Amino acid sequence: KKNNTLYLVELAGRGAGFDVFSKFLPLISNINLPKILVLQSIDQLKNIKFKKQNNHGIIKYYPSKGGKIKKIITSKNVLSHKIFFKKFVKVGQKTNSAKSDGDRNGYLMVIHSNYQICRKSIKNNYNKMRFVY
Repeated sequence: KKNNTLYLVELAGRGAGFDVFSKFLPLISNINLPKILVLQSIDQLKNIKFKKQNNHGIIKYYPSKGGKIKKIITSKNVLSHKIFFKKFVKVGQKTNSAKSDGDRNGYLMVIHSNYQICRKSIKNNYNKMRFVY
């Protein structure tokens, strides 16, 4: 309060959405970013040591289309500890044509120590996951 005027200061440190901050970056870096953000905000971030990790990662999103989702096809034999599929929508849900980054049905994420394997995995597996309208 200064001169009978109330000032509000908002601090809203937030990482990227769509699991980039909470899942993708920690998997490729071996650093728990949400935990570090909390520790930093309460002034408890002291002498943290990080183990170097040489992972690569790719996320490819499934854009929405205009219509109602009739079926979501996933291939269970594609998913592994290095390949992740996540859907943001449900069968029966209506979606609009993609106009912004928020108009996504889901993603395919690949994490591996070899970048070329990441690229090949995305290319070989992206179309095995489908949203049928």
